[in-house]
Amino acid sequence: SVIATLFIQPIIQLLMNYTKNFTFSALSFLLDQMYLTAGKGVSESGISYLAILAWTLFIPSYTALTFNNISAYLQSIFPHDGKDKAKSVINDRKRKSIYSILAFIYMVWALLILGLFINNYASEKLTTSFEQRLTILSPKISDQKYKELKADWASMRTRKDYEEINNQIDMISQQYQLILPAPFIK
Repeated sequence: SVIATLFIQPIIQLLMNYTKNFTFSALSFLLDQMYLTAGKGVSESGISYLAILAWTLFIPSYTALTFNNISAYLQSIFPHDGKDKAKSVINDRKRKSIYSILAFIYMVWALLILGLFINNYASEKLTTSFEQRLTILSPKISDQKYKELKADWASMRTRKDYEEINNQIDMISQQYQLILPAPFIK
């Protein structure tokens, strides 16, 4: 039991660290993708539909089937022995540790899927906001400036690019004393 704990503990710690690093990388990637997708002006609906499918199929099966199977399997590996209280307590702790790890992995998965939904929604809202603001400016600006703003938007990759475009739009609106709707993300 002590030897198993010595081997299992580092593996659990490694998995937790790996999962944490993966989560931060995934969230960073999703945020960058939001600006990239908005710049393209297209919805990544394939990703959204895949996310919806994964969400609707994975969550019920995970919570109902997998948890019951894992619970039964762990009960067979770490039985609750009514005679040996110390062994029962150790086995209960092992089961709870494994449940905690599985719950953490489940939450990371759920957050990743939720991130895909939010990414798609935000990308569409960013593009809609830009189009509204540009439409209001279009009668006052030259065709060349209009094309430059559209080109800047299409080549947008980061939040910094997004902010520069919105700053240009705000300066033009002040110059012509136009009232624009606020950008989706300030």
